[in-house]
Amino acid sequence: MFNISSFFQKFAKIQKESLESKKVVIKAVKDACGLNIEGKNFTLDKGILRFNLSPILKNEIFMHKSKLLSKLNSGNFLVLVKDVR
Repeated sequence: MFNISSFFQKFAKIQKESLESKKVVIKAVKDACGLNIEGKNFTLDKGILRFNLSPILKNEIFMHKSKLLSKLNSGNFLVLVKDVR
């Protein structure tokens, strides 16, 4: 018989990885740009990091784009970030 707990463990693992990746992005933005952002201010999909911030904060991030990408791709990050938009 199918055990429902094993089914939900798959989703718990995905959620845990998502939370860990958000923490890594938040720390990288803080280190590279000096900005404090929240997990709801960005999305990571297919290697593209998209920010939902004001234009001023986006410009600050884009000014430090290369530094941010090097920080994200140098560590033990679960997903390779190809671009920041």
